[in-house]
Amino acid sequence: MKEVVKKEMTTFFASGHGCSLLTFLAMLQEHDLSNSDKIGIVSIGSIAMLILTLVLSYVIGGKIRWQSIVACLLACVTVYIAVALGVWFNILSA
Repeated sequence: MKEVVKKEMTTFFASGHGCSLLTFLAMLQEHDLSNSDKIGIVSIGSIAMLILTLVLSYVIGGKIRWQSIVACLLACVTVYIAVALGVWFNILSA
């Protein structure tokens, strides 16, 4: 049980960092983004990390674990929340 929690926490933190990095790079590439586009662009990092998590889970473990998928999606949700808060504060400051 302890090993499973350790694996899923590693997946959570790695997916969160990967998602935020890919989102940051995608935002740097586009200069004219509306507020909804800024929130939607997080999907690029989320989809990439979900695919990477599925592939790594299958290659390393030989099967796809639903716990890894949930950990990856929860990590990407935190990036969605962070970007949405940033957009909200930007709207409030204008």
